[in-house]
Amino acid sequence: MARPLIVNTMTEPQDSAPRSGLLPAQRVRWGLPDAVAGLVLTAAIGGGQVLLARAPRLPHGDWVGVTLQTLFYLLIAAFLVLVSKTRGLGRIRRDFGFELRWVDLLIGVGLAIVLQVASVLVDQLAFDVLKLPVLPTGNVSLPKSRGWAVFDGLAIGAFLAPIVEELFFRGLVMRAVRNLVIRRAKFEGPATTRRAARVSILVSALVFTAAHLYESRNLTMLFVLGVWIFIVGLVTAAIATRPGRHRPSMIAHILTNGVSAVVVLGSTH
Repeated sequence: MARPLIVNTMTEPQDSAPRSGLLPAQRVRWGLPDAVAGLVLTAAIGGGQVLLARAPRLPHGDWVGVTLQTLFYLLIAAFLVLVSKTRGLGRIRRDFGFELRWVDLLIGVGLAIVLQVASVLVDQLAFDVLKLPVLPTGNVSLPKSRGWAVFDGLAIGAFLAPIVEELFFRGLVMRAVRNLVIRRAKFEGPATTRRAARVSILVSALVFTAAHLYESRNLTMLFVLGVWIFIVGLVTAAIATRPGRHRPSMIAHILTNGVSAVVVLGSTH
């Protein structure tokens, strides 16, 4: 007698919960290759942006620089949406943690204050302890026109850039590394998830720092900027790796960039 054919008609819900530990739902296929592709795309767009800005026969001006910078972040955002739609759950919120609630505002403000204090301590280490030359250490460069400077500093630097960077570095990159460590582990459990969290925090902070070091113009800026951004990357990643705690990191990033932009606007415009 032939065995009856059993057909499994159950499908995983669109917003299915994580399977085990920190692993994402079964439908998620994005991972480290997508993160590497995103880094290559970022480097290619950034390099193209520099070449276009220096091309002698193309128009130059504040609006050109601001437009290129805006396109840079919009293209990275489009890449994240593409990865989510084609290889993930189809929602940025579910894949990379994009969600903001008012309850996270206080945590984000407190985190931003801690990061500002850390910035002062890094300056003291550089100038008072290591005796590095006293040179400018800020990496915020705004257009000469006040209108474009305000738009560049606040709309892009303090809003668009932090959101895209958080989704990319603490969303795609950090979670891709974390998932890879868990998937390759021989045993699942609290020890594995803790190790995956530590590795992903460190790797994402290093990648985040490396992506910003090109802005350094001297040894002092290289040290101060490198240490400061590494601290920012570690702290925000540590907060973002906790369930539902990506939002305070994003708020802190927005506030930190916003304060820097306001200081530069107040001193040069």
